[in-house]
Amino acid sequence: FAQYSDKYAGIFLEDVDFLNIRKENIYVKASENIEEMLKIVEKLTDKNFAYEKLRSVYYDISKLPDYGILSNIDLSKTRRGKSIDLDDYDKDSPADFALLKRSNLSELKRGIYYNTRWGSVRPSWHLECAAIAHKHLGPVYDINIGGVDEIFPHGENILAINRAFSGQSGANYWINAELVLVDDRKMSRSLKNNVALNELKQKGYRGADIRYFLLGVNYRKPINFSDHALKAAQSTVKKINTFIYRLASVDQEKDDYAEINQMIYDLKNGFESALDDDLNIAGALAAFFEFMGKVNSLLAGGVVGK
Repeated sequence: FAQYSDKYAGIFLEDVDFLNIRKENIYVKASENIEEMLKIVEKLTDKNFAYEKLRSVYYDISKLPDYGILSNIDLSKTRRGKSIDLDDYDKDSPADFALLKRSNLSELKRGIYYNTRWGSVRPSWHLECAAIAHKHLGPVYDINIGGVDEIFPHGENILAINRAFSGQSGANYWINAELVLVDDRKMSRSLKNNVALNELKQKGYRGADIRYFLLGVNYRKPINFSDHALKAAQSTVKKINTFIYRLASVDQEKDDYAEINQMIYDLKNGFESALDDDLNIAGALAAFFEFMGKVNSLLAGGVVGK
């Protein structure tokens, strides 16, 4: 099991390098935080927020009056099965979610289990995320980021665990980005329309091209993937790089154009104001391209530059 997870962790880190993502982050393995997970489950059972049934442990959502506050979901109108927990385990209520699931025979044979006072179990995705965040960030942290399809039940369940365990919600801000689509359908392995970064790398795209493509639409809106859209992003990145190269060639000792300072101020102010407005990336990029256009005109006219 460790070899399997290490293989894909390695691929992920290769993709991080390719996309030029800073590595100051901590990369945490769920398997290294089992004690924290069990600590949470023990406290939740002691406080009657969780119960054991047939060697699995479930969160009793009836004990949290405002369950659903994050997703604004009405459980009375949610059809049975609209949950990430689709295993055939008995629960007191269909809406309750698993914290620890008893391992089945296949999982036991493959070593996918942990020995606990409840038996051989595996932790749920919700419990893993809540425990890791609490251990490394504390009961209150700034931002939780995920996909829009994870708000319910995943985000909602993390919030419920946090509330019962520490009395805090966890994140101050829950940001859930819309999906990447292909022909207006969700990109996923199940639909066989997913595109791996390695495929794009082989086609000659760089990390900056892909990152710019993904930045092209506000996180609240879905983005359609296509070769045409990616090529357009690639072309824009080339224009930005050309602009940077031209700036690098300017003799700063000789050029002292007074209005440049005002342009830089306007750029910084416009860029930051847009990002402060719910990460309005379109506004931020507009401020940058306005600055780039003005400076390119000065370079072309010989006002600044060699």
